[in-house]
Order: sequence, then structure tokens, then C-alpha cells
Amino acid sequence: MPDILTANRHRVLETLSDQPKLVAGTDLTAAAWLAKNGYAIRHRLNHFTATDAGIELGKKRSADPASRRSEISDV
Repeated sequence: MPDILTANRHRVLETLSDQPKLVAGTDLTAAAWLAKNGYAIRHRLNHFTATDAGIELGKKRSADPASRRSEISDV
């Protein structure tokens, strides 16, 4: 069953740019940005189901956890 956005959440989603902006204490903004950029939000904010685009991106990343940590530290 698809999630139904409330009018307020739909408005927030429409106003988001391609780049996320930090809004202190606003989980809705983070969730809406993720939804707009190819993630389906399920159950909790920290539990995501990737779309086809997200799966392709995941395939490009290394499977070795040590190399993923170095990718994160390079940022």
C-alpha cells in the first residue's frame, strides 16, 4: 500500500531543491528530500528501501566495508 502524503508534506516536498538544506529538528525535510531523490521511505526515518536508481548506485560502490569507511573519511 503506497504512503499517502499529507497536504503539508506534499507542499514541503515540492519546495525542496536538488541540494538538501539542514533545517534543525526537521525529520520531515530530510525524509522529503530522500523521497524526491529516489528513496522510498518505510516504517522509520532510518529504514529506507532503495529505488532502481539507488540499487544501481549501490552496485557501483565497493562491497568491502574497509574501503567504504575510507570513502566516508575522504568526504
